[in-house]
Amino acid sequence: DVSGAALPGVTVRVVHAAAGVVATAFTDDRGHFVSPPLAPGGYRVEASLDGFDATRQEVRLTAGRAEAVTLTLAPSSVTEALVVTARRVEEAAQEVPIPV
Repeated sequence: DVSGAALPGVTVRVVHAAAGVVATAFTDDRGHFVSPPLAPGGYRVEASLDGFDATRQEVRLTAGRAEAVTLTLAPSSVTEALVVTARRVEEAAQEVPIPV
């Protein structure tokens, strides 16, 4: 996240730009993920987790070389609305004789 803390359980999608092939992985307790072997070419790496804004980064892979991709997720802004409805209640006073 933006503080540098690791986020486990982040969904990471690696999308081959030309072919549209998608590989999905999840981050571990240290915030790391490993994709399956990928062919050389251009990819879009997307990361998402509930409560955070999704992010993505373009990367070009070359044969025989591993790439490290660091993504930072920022907390989502929270918007809440509160609707209050009120109605006026009037009570009429009644005089009720009480036998003594």
